[in-house]
Amino acid sequence: PYVFPCELVEDDELGCGNIILPYEYSSAASDTITIVLSNSHEFGNDNAVDHFLEALDLYSGVEFETRMIRQGDLQRTIGYVALTSGVLILGAAVLSSLIHDKGGHRICFAALMMMFGAGELVFSAPGVSLWNGIVVLNTVANGICMMFYVIMLLCYIGKMTRGLCRSMTNILVVFFSVATLAVLLASILPNVRFYDMYGIWFGLFLLASFPLLVCLAENVRSCDRSERGMIILAGLAVVGIDVDVIAIAMGLWNGGRASRFVFVAIYLASLITILHIIPSRINLTFHAQRLEAEQKKLELELQDSRIAIMLSQIQPHFMFNVLNTIYYLCEKDPKTARYAISRFSDYLRNNLENIAETDLVSFAEELEHVTTYMDLEKIRFGDELEVVYDVTVADFKIPVLTVQPLMENAVKHGTSRKRGGGRVTLSTRETDENYIITIADTGRGFDPSKISMDGKDHVGIFNVRNRLALRCGGTLEIDSVPGEGTTAVVTIPKGELAYENIGD
Repeated sequence: PYVFPCELVEDDELGCGNIILPYEYSSAASDTITIVLSNSHEFGNDNAVDHFLEALDLYSGVEFETRMIRQGDLQRTIGYVALTSGVLILGAAVLSSLIHDKGGHRICFAALMMMFGAGELVFSAPGVSLWNGIVVLNTVANGICMMFYVIMLLCYIGKMTRGLCRSMTNILVVFFSVATLAVLLASILPNVRFYDMYGIWFGLFLLASFPLLVCLAENVRSCDRSERGMIILAGLAVVGIDVDVIAIAMGLWNGGRASRFVFVAIYLASLITILHIIPSRINLTFHAQRLEAEQKKLELELQDSRIAIMLSQIQPHFMFNVLNTIYYLCEKDPKTARYAISRFSDYLRNNLENIAETDLVSFAEELEHVTTYMDLEKIRFGDELEVVYDVTVADFKIPVLTVQPLMENAVKHGTSRKRGGGRVTLSTRETDENYIITIADTGRGFDPSKISMDGKDHVGIFNVRNRLALRCGGTLEIDSVPGEGTTAVVTIPKGELAYENIGD
């Protein structure tokens, strides 16, 4: 028999080489043609000879090339469609991230995973070397696409999971990113084949995948039902890669057959899911931004209303009464009149400053404002009004104009309407969980069960209770006994308790 010298072109997409027969021998008459094959790769492809024999054909060169290219048309078409879908989804995901959608990053990784998986389909399709004529590039491009497909898969798993699994996948992303860079750099060195390093890389992934699958199984039990399906699909992708690594090492088949099957299934499921999720997420995000803009508008309107409410705290009858008192004092007691004008000026200044105040104020500041107000009331009512301060703690914060309206009610509806006047007591105390402010008067009192049916608005009390609840999670409780007086108790929670109670 004739033994034909052959040229072995290595590093094609199969990892086993193409056999090129010289033209002068290919047409020679011979009863027997002997072709000697050797696999120079250290990793896998023990069945490369079987694959060669399956592809062996007696057709002419053009017919053989045409048939091989047609065999890969379907796989390449699926790859192109998946690649196009991935690019479009990536663009939508980037838009989603730009409008601050929290799920945008997860969709970005899913789209990148889809794109690299599509690249692996294209570069591993039958006849790809005949299709583009670049043998070595196909092998490298196929390996790089598969490596980055795995890295994007790990990134996606990290975004889908939490706890130990998220921490572990983040570490694996860094490790395999560095390993990929190392493989690419090492393949530049002489006598180092990319395909052999490629096998080592996936051998490492095989070892890392077992604890990863355990963490995924744990997250499937604890995650939301809406995310459970996507985590299971990610787990199937990991299993598909593991099956391919083991099958190639045992010589059962070539290439990522299991991975491709799983990828197509994941692609179809992800495409349906993502095409449903992205429009709804973008719509929800725009809706949330619209609500945020409306909320800011409402906050401005609320601020205007708040200004009006605070201005309404300067009751016209109180101002007229103080001015009338000052008018009479100017003739009878000029010294007290000057003092009253000074305190009245302080009172108005404090009210106007509080209009612009949006944060909580210290109780000490509120107490100063209350003291100014009560000094003016003392000038008006003289000995008929007794004011007692029993302040044991003042280093805490409260909403602005919380105490003054309650003190005003104690005078206006309590002591001023009782023959002989009465006493108003302001006290503070501290417990382990709260600060307590108590305003008690010995005035006329009222029946709490009839307060909602007296036909009055009680705007001041409503505003105080509302500000307490919204700003610091505080409460206001009022108790009264007809003929004996009224007690208002303000409770300000400490620390985290305040935030827990806000809005309750």
